[in-house]
Amino acid sequence: MSDAKAGRKKVDDLVKDVKGKVAKADAQTGSMLSTLLIVAAVVAVLGGGYYYYFLRGTEQPASQTVDVMAPQPLPDITLGDDKAKVTIVEYASLTCPHCAAFHSGTLPELKKKYIDTGKVRLILRGLPLNQPDLVTQMLSRCVPADKYYQFTGAVFDNQRQIYSVENIEASLKAFSRQAGFTEETFKSCVENEKLRGQLIEMAKIAGEKYGVDSTPTFFVNGVRFASQRNDIASFEKVIEPLLK
Repeated sequence: MSDAKAGRKKVDDLVKDVKGKVAKADAQTGSMLSTLLIVAAVVAVLGGGYYYYFLRGTEQPASQTVDVMAPQPLPDITLGDDKAKVTIVEYASLTCPHCAAFHSGTLPELKKKYIDTGKVRLILRGLPLNQPDLVTQMLSRCVPADKYYQFTGAVFDNQRQIYSVENIEASLKAFSRQAGFTEETFKSCVENEKLRGQLIEMAKIAGEKYGVDSTPTFFVNGVRFASQRNDIASFEKVIEPLLK
């Protein structure tokens, strides 16, 4: 067996073990959220293998157009004019510092110059890379659609405060209360098995069909954004020719 195949088998075995632990814990407690810190600890042990499991896929050449606008397990929520000439699809993790940097640094400039003027629309698709991320992604889909970008923006702005604590469960509950969740609506959302499955399936599609292997990953009119810098100047170089 090659080193690559052996490595993949090891990761698959580890993930299978994680799933077993989660299922057992859920059966014992009746709550997905109660397993949050347990799974987060196991994920920490897996390290890069967890990311590899969910994001592995066929690599797509940077210049190749993919059907990234194909129907997804969850409906897309758009920021900007649906008739905009340019569509940017972003795959992001809510616990990813680079994603937070884009949303706090580049997005305001992108929004002012292109989105608010009707030239570009943004579609943010959640790509959960760990259990706290998955729970937060679920919460983002339980707020009204017109509050989706407000909620995800607040998560990015408060990322360190939310996740850099010992009790992430309590932290997420406190944050969700500020977003209007009650104890009941929070519990209903994070224990929604269908929603959890849809988010995981969307992540699998991203890796297997579109070659998404890191966050954030952007597609501009179906072509993967190849710049190593996610600054406004790099986006301008790609967007401007498409507007002519």
